[in-house]
Amino acid sequence: MVGVKAAKVMFKSEESILKLWEVEDEFVRMLICAAPLLVCGLLSLCFVLVLRRKLLSKKVGKDIDVPKVDYLAAKVKSGSIAFLKEEYKYLSAYVVVWAILLLILFTVSPMKDGAGDDGIRSAACLVVGALLSGLAGFIGMTVATDGNVRTTVACAAGTLNDGLRVAFTAGAAMGFGVVGLAATGLSVLLIIMKLNRTQIEAVQYTHSFGFGAS
Repeated sequence: MVGVKAAKVMFKSEESILKLWEVEDEFVRMLICAAPLLVCGLLSLCFVLVLRRKLLSKKVGKDIDVPKVDYLAAKVKSGSIAFLKEEYKYLSAYVVVWAILLLILFTVSPMKDGAGDDGIRSAACLVVGALLSGLAGFIGMTVATDGNVRTTVACAAGTLNDGLRVAFTAGAAMGFGVVGLAATGLSVLLIIMKLNRTQIEAVQYTHSFGFGAS
C-alpha cells in the first residue's frame, strides 16, 4: 500500500509529457495513439526480413555433401504450400460468407445511427484481418520449412546448440511476423476507421478485424 501511495504522489507531482486531452482534433489524437503501434509493427516486419536473411544464409544439405536432405526438404515445403493453398480455398469461401453477413447486418442495423457505410466498414475490417492472418500463416509455413532443413544440418555438422540457434531464428521470424502484421494492420485500420467517426466508434470496428484474423 505504501508503494502504491508513493507512486500516486509521484505521478501527480510529475508533469505529463503528452497531454492528449488538450489535443482538440480527434483525428490527430488517434494518430498520436496509433503511431507507436504502427511503428512497432513496421519495425517487427523489418526485423523479420533480417531474421529470414540470416536464416537463409545457414548451411543446407549440399553444403555438407548430403543433397538428399535438400530433396526431402523441398518435398516437405511443396507439400506444405499445397496444403495452404487448399486450406485457403475453403477459408476464402468462409470469409466471403461472413463478410456478406456483416455487410447486411450492419447496413440494416448500424452501430452509428444513420450511418450507411457501417456494413462496408465492418466487412472490410473482417477481410483485412483474414488476409493478414493468411499472410502470417504463409510466412510461418515457409520460414518453418526453410528452418527445418537448416536446423537439421546445423545439428549434424555442428552441435545441438548450433541447431537450437537456427531453430530460434526461425521461430523468432515466425513470431515477429505475426506480431508485425497484427500491429500494422490494427493501427492502420484504426486510423482509417476514424474518418467521420469518434474514437470510440472507430475502435468498435476492430471487432471485425479480430474476427477475421482469428
